Amino acid sequence: MNYPKRNKIIQLIYIFTFILSLLVINCNNNGNINNSLKQNIVNILEEKTSAHKSIQSSKERKKHPQKTQSTPIGKSFLIGKIDYASDTSFVLLDKKYHTKSLMYLEKETAKAFIRMYQAAKNDGINLLVVSGARNYYSQKSIWERKFNRNLQVGLSPIDNAIKILKYSSMPSTSRHHWGTEVDINNLEPSYFESGNGKLEYDWLNKNAHKFGFCQVYSKFEEKDRTTGYQKEAWHWSYIPKSRYFLDKYNELVDYEDINGFLGSLLAKELNMIEEYVNGISSTCY
Repeated sequence: MNYPKRNKIIQLIYIFTFILSLLVINCNNNGNINNSLKQNIVNILEEKTSAHKSIQSSKERKKHPQKTQSTPIGKSFLIGKIDYASDTSFVLLDKKYHTKSLMYLEKETAKAFIRMYQAAKNDGINLLVVSGARNYYSQKSIWERKFNRNLQVGLSPIDNAIKILKYSSMPSTSRHHWGTEVDINNLEPSYFESGNGKLEYDWLNKNAHKFGFCQVYSKFEEKDRTTGYQKEAWHWSYIPKSRYFLDKYNELVDYEDINGFLGSLLAKELNMIEEYVNGISSTCY
């Protein structure tokens, strides 16, 4: 785009506007201009001002493309093949609430997190999202980086996948695809065992449910959760939305939809849908 040329046009508009303003003042003082000419000059001034505003508005639209539509809750949405930036179901989270350059969340989840953030802040607790919405392609990048690294140390494909699945999801099976999940403050289990981490975790356990959030990957217990990922003290799900998305996932997605990445053929053997997608705490459903 020719920015110097556009800037020159804007400068000319300002100069022309200034000259016309002086002319109006002078003519008013001398009483030598009729009402019709006055109105013509006012009209010209309004046109120039409108043109400048239009240029500014165009610049803003290019900085922040308008969202076009909401993706239907079908397979593409549920397995993360979605563009958060153009989807009206998602919002860009303000930088004060997270640690990344950009962070998207499902819009109701974002509102609930902001309320929880403020309540925690009032109690002297700082909550920041370190990971929010992640689409299929972001999850694929994470998965394949770990998969390739494990291959280099000689792990078999099945052992490789099992190792990754302690804390990371296969693409197309992550709850983060839905934008209803927030990883808070740190991704290391030990962080939440002492100091600030323990204070933050204790606060979440006591208060998160008031805002609709639940720790879906709690510790394994015979009467609650026996399959799936290891305990994740950082991972909290906005249940009013994620419960519905999980129901739709179980209704619409099957193993043929989990494909396109290293190790994807292992999904059925590992019971990804039954044991991982549905391997959540019963208190969160």
